Amino acid sequence: MKKIIYAFCAVGLLTASCQNSTSEHDAHAHAAMILEQKFQENCETVKAYIEGLQSGNVDYSIFADDFYRINTAFRAKKDTVTLTEFIDSRASFSAAYDAELIIEPVLLPGVLAETGEPNGSVRYYSQWRLTTKSTDDKPSREATIKLYESFDFNEDGKISINMVYGDFSAMFQVLNDQ
Repeated sequence: MKKIIYAFCAVGLLTASCQNSTSEHDAHAHAAMILEQKFQENCETVKAYIEGLQSGNVDYSIFADDFYRINTAFRAKKDTVTLTEFIDSRASFSAAYDAELIIEPVLLPGVLAETGEPNGSVRYYSQWRLTTKSTDDKPSREATIKLYESFDFNEDGKISINMVYGDFSAMFQVLNDQ
């Protein structure tokens, strides 16, 4: 009789451990699915931003009110740029330059530095062509720049943090040099 009871206990423990493992697996799979959906939605936001840059008509409602850009420029006077400052700089930029994406970016998931796990952020590497607008005094000039750009998002799916890396100093020197 004891053997039968032990056998039932062993089967019960195995069943319980398998069910726990399955539900844990299901929870991880569900979390991964939600994260993938969030990443895809965030990719659409980044694509809209890129299209806005090219058309000169960025929809700033895709940015969080507390958005900031981490300033990666050489000898930057400030570590970050606020949303208002960012919008002002984009207006000045659009007035002076036309931007064209010349290599379609592959949007990649960003990860948490601590764990290496995807976090819904989006990054890409690409190449842009910037062209100055011609005036009576100056002909149009163009330069290409390779960029790495990353976007973090808040819970509402709005861009909250942005970083961009590229050799902007050299590019602006080429574009504005006489």
